[in-house]
Amino acid sequence: MARPAPWSSPRQGHGPSGHQYALEVRGISINRVADDGDILICLDLGRSRTEARPGDLVVAERKRDGAYELSARRMRITPDGLVLAHDSTDPAFADPKHPQYQAPTRINSPGDEEIRILARVISIYRPL
Repeated sequence: MARPAPWSSPRQGHGPSGHQYALEVRGISINRVADDGDILICLDLGRSRTEARPGDLVVAERKRDGAYELSARRMRITPDGLVLAHDSTDPAFADPKHPQYQAPTRINSPGDEEIRILARVISIYRPL
């Protein structure tokens, strides 16, 4: 029997394994829960016919001005509506007074960007 690749994972109990995939974390924007190099085990929301809920760590696709971004964010409800927030201890993501602060992304905000929530993170694998 072949040894599984480091990013493969047994089914996590959230639907068929064909509805799950893995993504490697790049950067520190969610370092409260996953470090650079960790593997996110994701449940595809479209294929599994499930929905993300506030508080979930989700994978979102963002298209704006011809650019494409795929990122993991914490889904939160605020007085301004639904937002996708960084889950980081880094001041650039956590402190609005930081000169390079990156604010949470508002869902359904006016503008020329398209945001889709693709998956819910169901597990995190940390290679040794």
